[in-house]
Amino acid sequence: MPLRPIAVLGLIAALLLVPWPSASGSELLANGGFEAGTAPWGALDGQLDTVTSPVHGGGSAGRLTGTLLQYHQVYQFLDVQAAQSYTFSGWVFLNDPSAVSVFLRISWFTSGGSFISQEQSASLSFHKPEYQLITTGS
Repeated sequence: MPLRPIAVLGLIAALLLVPWPSASGSELLANGGFEAGTAPWGALDGQLDTVTSPVHGGGSAGRLTGTLLQYHQVYQFLDVQAAQSYTFSGWVFLNDPSAVSVFLRISWFTSGGSFISQEQSASLSFHKPEYQLITTGS
């Protein structure tokens, strides 16, 4: 089956209470704008690369490609502080009609790797030739 570009079909930020590369200030995701390539981002069931067009801001954007009828994910593990509130948001370019929807999910794990809970945004399913803001709360 041929590869087709798919906007981010499932974007997951898995927040762990273990040591991982960290960012500071209001931006906790390292390389959140994909300006430095795809590290430390990972992808499941798809290929993650960077593109220079279309971009929302800066010079690059992440693009996830894969075969149809798969559940694709882009993720990043990071270190957070206990008992704090976090919001996850991003800009999604969803213009491929084969991509059904996009959502953001924060997954929380213990320092030992056991799942605690997750928070997921509403699904974005409006295909547009422009970036759309998507966000999920803490």
